[in-house]
Amino acid sequence: WPQGKIPYTFSDDIGETGRELAERAMNHWMSRTCLRFSPRRREHAYIEFQYDGYVQITKKRTRSHRVSIPCPLGSVIHELGHGIGFFHEHSRPDRDEYVNINVNNMREGAESNFRKDNGYFVDSRGQDYDYGSIMHYSKYQGNNAFNAVVMEPIQRGAEIGQRDGLSAGDIRQTNLMYKCNGKTKLP
Repeated sequence: WPQGKIPYTFSDDIGETGRELAERAMNHWMSRTCLRFSPRRREHAYIEFQYDGYVQITKKRTRSHRVSIPCPLGSVIHELGHGIGFFHEHSRPDRDEYVNINVNNMREGAESNFRKDNGYFVDSRGQDYDYGSIMHYSKYQGNNAFNAVVMEPIQRGAEIGQRDGLSAGDIRQTNLMYKCNGKTKLP
């Protein structure tokens, strides 16, 4: 997004709850980074929040992302991360040094969410692997049975899959991606 300015719009059917949730997620990003969300005027590229049993965040001219409503605020923050250009932390080319993936515990169809990038799409901008990233799945995400672990951190005691908000690493990567020049607050 040029200069970190991101136009957005709401579909007519999103409702007040969906709007409030989307606005809280956008404010979370804006209060910690130099990104600025503003209502769409005539821009060709924009994020659209839709409601059809889900809030669907559509970055026009690319793919869409869905978050069920009601859902935690952190899930919308995560999906906005995709909209601004982030991939899953566990998609990094170096991820095998940090997590083990157990495909035997993965439900059918979940494989695409655990693909490791070859470095073509995912650019971590030289930053360390971030177990605390809002863009990291939990160890149970995509599992095929209750409590079946799909992804296990190699670092002892590392927690993954938090949805409380942006990590310091998420903020640093946003700074680098959008050239924020220190206009941000680390948690």
